[in-house]
Amino acid sequence: MNRFTRVVCVSAMLLSFGALSLLAQTAQRPPSTSGAPIAKPTQQQPCWQQAGLTQDVQQQRDQIEQNTKAEVQSVCNDSSLNTQQRQVKIRQIHRQAQQQSQALITPEQQQALASCHAQRSTGATIHAPGASQDPCAKSSANPSAQLR
Repeated sequence: MNRFTRVVCVSAMLLSFGALSLLAQTAQRPPSTSGAPIAKPTQQQPCWQQAGLTQDVQQQRDQIEQNTKAEVQSVCNDSSLNTQQRQVKIRQIHRQAQQQSQALITPEQQQALASCHAQRSTGATIHAPGASQDPCAKSSANPSAQLR
């Protein structure tokens, strides 16, 4: 090998080792100890807690929601019903679940929950425009209004 080729090869190797060394240092660098605390992302308190509901009441509301989903699924699986009959039954199921859920909390708590949900879902679309009128149709939107 001539001298120029050796110099180029050695330079390339040194450059490679330098880059690897720098990469290893940045990957293994311990957290900064400059004295400034690292800010952790704040986790929002659930709306049910902000509204003053107890954990027991919220568990009851969760159970109502689970039962509602099971009842709706049962209606969806009932092949003897047409789309309109399904819609009527599912509306009845949701109305009953809403009444049961609201019976567990005060009007003030209901208002606080609604306000909290409204603040957190700003800009969110619950029902997509032009979506299927069949409540059992598979969609990405959650047709059941959250009880939380």
